[in-house]
Amino acid sequence: MDMDEKWDGEAAGKQPQNSGEGCRQLAQGSLDEAALSTVPNLRLRLENSAATWTARAEMLERLGRKRDARLASGEAADASEA
Repeated sequence: MDMDEKWDGEAAGKQPQNSGEGCRQLAQGSLDEAALSTVPNLRLRLENSAATWTARAEMLERLGRKRDARLASGEAADASEA
């Protein structure tokens, strides 16, 4: 990700590595660098970096969905008690 680029998580005050979208952008940046690399070992390291960022994005998104579901079910339970 270019330092001049904006990403949506910035508005929420999150660092790129702390959101699924930011991690996916970091992964894309690693893949872009890997495609330009003429050094095989560096290319492998960058591809591995991209895979790691993608896995982190998936984990953060999964945790976010679980949190949202838990909050929604808690709100539904609170509404039924009222």
